[in-house]
Amino acid sequence: MGSTKEGTRQLLTSVAGTGRWELDVSYVYPDGRRKVRIRRKVYRVTRTA
Repeated sequence: MGSTKEGTRQLLTSVAGTGRWELDVSYVYPDGRRKVRIRRKVYRVTRTA
């Protein structure tokens, strides 16, 4: 099962916009396969008072 580069981009953009995700690692193998890993953004909260 494969997907196009454009289809993958659209999926990652959709996921990133709705769930605070970001691209962590993107692999391109010599045979042309691609693998991406996304992770949840970490928000650090600093105390103001």
